[in-house]
Amino acid sequence: MDRLVKRLGTKRVMMIGFAFTAIVLIFIAGFSMQSPFWQLGTEFFFFGFFLDYTLAPAVDAIRGALPEAKAGVGSGMLSASRMVAGALWVAALGSALSGVYSSSFVKAAASIPGLPADVVKKASDSVGMAVGIAGSGKLPPEMARALAQAAKQSFMDGWHTVATICVVICIVGAIIIFKFMPAHHEPAPEDQH
Repeated sequence: MDRLVKRLGTKRVMMIGFAFTAIVLIFIAGFSMQSPFWQLGTEFFFFGFFLDYTLAPAVDAIRGALPEAKAGVGSGMLSASRMVAGALWVAALGSALSGVYSSSFVKAAASIPGLPADVVKKASDSVGMAVGIAGSGKLPPEMARALAQAAKQSFMDGWHTVATICVVICIVGAIIIFKFMPAHHEPAPEDQH
């Protein structure tokens, strides 16, 4: 990666990373319940691979822009910022997935004749709860199958929404990098005392 950054510049490498991450996320957004595991594994491999083209150069650019005297503090702030931002994004995307799942499931459950309202309420909390109820043996087999199917499809609806949000984030990231980031990061001048 260092050789690529030296040859193309931080800006271009990060834009390539964002662009290819967005492309992989478009494929990931197309997952269905019938998608084979090898496809899932392959696409997640490439997602991580190209995501590294955005993260590693950004970290190097930030660390390289700090004077040596402030490298420790800057590195600590960078690590803390990454952890907080990561936690916030996981929470936000998890909330989006949960919200889409719940609303999609309630609509799908309305088409299952005779499904008790308390089951709909519990199953709308999570796909795990819904599949657990479906497999508990407390519902007639046909109703249990319909419940599990509705829950899995509702989860996929949430998954598609989250993947689409991530594609948009990558595109916005690439635009911001293009507009504001210098082609090569320059080391910061040392503090003059």
